Amino acid sequence: MGGLVLLALVLVTLSFREEQDGPVSGAQSAAASALRPFQVAADRIAEPFRDVYAWADGLVAARSDADRLQRENELLREKLALQLTAPRSRGLLARLLRRP
Repeated sequence: MGGLVLLALVLVTLSFREEQDGPVSGAQSAAASALRPFQVAADRIAEPFRDVYAWADGLVAARSDADRLQRENELLREKLALQLTAPRSRGLLARLLRRP
């Protein structure tokens, strides 16, 4: 394990110190080209799992929003009922009932 870490540090150091078209850059490009099909396959395999997670997260968010809006709606209904039963708002109640 330590050897792999040491090799990675050496390669990173060489990569930063060399020119744009040096041997380490060429090896990086060749390795990236060789590993590209595996990366594409891994992305295609992981995509359904990401989609399920996003769907579940959206479902949880929608449910919490629905609960919050339900509580807010009940609170507003209570406030309206209090305002409509107050003596000073009898005229408002009559106006609301007359509107189509």
